[in-house]
Amino acid sequence: MSYSVDMKKLFGLILSCVVIGAVISGCSSEGSTSSDPIGKTYVANELTVDGLLTPAAEESSIELTFTEDGISVIAGCNTMFGMATLTDGVLAVPAGNMGSTMMACPEMLMAQDQALISFFTSNPSYALDGSTLTLTSPTTTIVMTEAPN
Repeated sequence: MSYSVDMKKLFGLILSCVVIGAVISGCSSEGSTSSDPIGKTYVANELTVDGLLTPAAEESSIELTFTEDGISVIAGCNTMFGMATLTDGVLAVPAGNMGSTMMACPEMLMAQDQALISFFTSNPSYALDGSTLTLTSPTTTIVMTEAPN
């Protein structure tokens, strides 16, 4: 049995398959979001305490990074870190598990660090919607946006 192959048609078919595959994979990842924050950093853009919109301490921002086994928080002064798990919508950080660098900073930044340690060890609930992460405790809500890599 003999087959005659038109090389131009074969090349066109292969090229079409490659282009279609690229478009399909691009469409499936474009605009999609991972429900896994591990390896990502989020920056606070809204902080509500006791129902009142509260700004971060002057000249600071709050950044939260998720690692394979924990979290790291930077809020303008010290770096806080600890073991953490994400289970059933809860960010669980065992009490007494958050460590911190010990830099001397202005009182406002030191107070913010302590408030964040208390917040994270209260085991806040979390919701991830696209690039927006919302953390909620009984008295505080922090809305964060994923930082670009």
